[in-house]
Amino acid sequence: LILCNQEPHFKYFRSEKKITMHLRIFAALLLSLSLQAQGIVTIPTNGTTDTATSCTGIFVDAGGLNGNYGNYNNGYLIIDPPGTAPVSLTFSSFSTVNSSDYVYVWDGIGTSGTFIGYYYGSSLPNGGNAITSTSGAITVRFYSNYASTASGFVCSWATSGTTAPT
Repeated sequence: LILCNQEPHFKYFRSEKKITMHLRIFAALLLSLSLQAQGIVTIPTNGTTDTATSCTGIFVDAGGLNGNYGNYNNGYLIIDPPGTAPVSLTFSSFSTVNSSDYVYVWDGIGTSGTFIGYYYGSSLPNGGNAITSTSGAITVRFYSNYASTASGFVCSWATSGTTAPT
């Protein structure tokens, strides 16, 4: 701010391009914080199992929202919210290497539950419709082999259960 004759005059030190760039960075930061607040879960890649207990959420492969997953991914995610209401999975994007990288789904906790199915390729699992458990939990495994990778998947889950045990 420069004062001349006691009247304020503003001098711009940044070009419009820099201001636009800063606004884009700020918008990306806000989007990132918003997605983190939604509880995005990444399926493990090293053969381990993670458990999610919220009634709703989003899970992705190890490539995240914008990258490709790597070779030799192998991990499990158990979605086990409070209560016994069915859990539904809905894939909003899906692309794995045909006939070599798979998403497997079981009804219940772990792989001893009823096997629902396996999915690969570029079509949304179940034609984009929800994949629903009959129990209050669902287990997902993601496996990729050594050869090629793809953009992976984004999947949301939901249940009609409550956030507090009954």
